[in-house]
Amino acid sequence: VSDHGRVRSEERMVACNGGSRLVKAKILRSSLRDGYWTVCLHRDDVGRTRNVAHLAAAAFIGPRPQGLHVCHDDGNRQNDRLGNLRYDTPVGNMADKIRHGTASRGATHGLARLSDDAVRFIRADETLSQRALAARFGVSQRAIGNVKRGATWAHLAQEEERNGQAT
Repeated sequence: VSDHGRVRSEERMVACNGGSRLVKAKILRSSLRDGYWTVCLHRDDVGRTRNVAHLAAAAFIGPRPQGLHVCHDDGNRQNDRLGNLRYDTPVGNMADKIRHGTASRGATHGLARLSDDAVRFIRADETLSQRALAARFGVSQRAIGNVKRGATWAHLAQEEERNGQAT
């Protein structure tokens, strides 16, 4: 793997028609999987898909310590250049995602059933019961209780607090 995030095969001899032939080294074709560049590496006729960022970090930074993630400093999952990669804790990785706006939370989460405006309405409403709010928004009463207590969608309250202090 290069410090630019390109992965090259090794020059090798392979069996072919009862003999063998030389296969020259080449840059491997990478493909996107969940937004990350991956390559398929083969050994003994067994292919394994590997994340290019993980390969580059292991080659140039060293083995990844247990429990740490490979993080992209600029928030671009597809930028696997060495200067953009580092090891960090899961908490540090999430802080990066929040800073870059790539965190999957709130309305941007794939399973979210409420919008930011719906959460603001639920928190502000003092007249409807949790059961009525649940029926109105098509979620469980427990989900409404979690929103009202701030157990879920806490990031929205934090953003509102920051915006309120700024004005």
